[in-house]
Amino acid sequence: DLSKNMKSTGRIQYMQYYKGMPVINGKVAVLFSDNKYQEVINNYYPIEKLSNNQGDELPYEQIVELSKQYLIDKGYIEDESLKNGPEKFIHVVYPQRHDSEILYLKAWQLDYGMLKTGKENEPYSQPTLIVDVASGDVLNEIENLMYADVSGTVTGLVFPKDYIDTPQETKPLNQLRVNPQAAAKEEAK
Repeated sequence: DLSKNMKSTGRIQYMQYYKGMPVINGKVAVLFSDNKYQEVINNYYPIEKLSNNQGDELPYEQIVELSKQYLIDKGYIEDESLKNGPEKFIHVVYPQRHDSEILYLKAWQLDYGMLKTGKENEPYSQPTLIVDVASGDVLNEIENLMYADVSGTVTGLVFPKDYIDTPQETKPLNQLRVNPQAAAKEEAK
């Protein structure tokens, strides 16, 4: 809280919306230290109209079927998780560079749960698809599950309960093991 006479350090972020829809990567962030701003990060888009909003939108069910086919074509395994469709879905505005201008496209953001990929080295995936509402084309695929080969001592930042006045510490995290299936089941609860 910058209004109190405390030494505060942090970040305030404002997300951009257009007609009630979040704008992908549209945000303004203010970084501050000791109650003074240090940096402003501006990724605000001056949207006047949507490029694909002529009223011809594909039905949601067709968008989901096209997305499933896209994932199957990329090698995802057609099991119950994929058949159930996305766990979460919302309309978004997707800025896309086209030649020298930026087009603002109305799209579906489809957040899938844990899916099997059929790949030996990365057997699971948790994709988010950005799909054009008019054409059904996948505009972007975002992977939400990260893999890494780690060896040696594992450490992580520990944030104390009252993290505003207490410095961060790096402590070893003993016996750290990650199981993506268990994590997905725990998240679903």
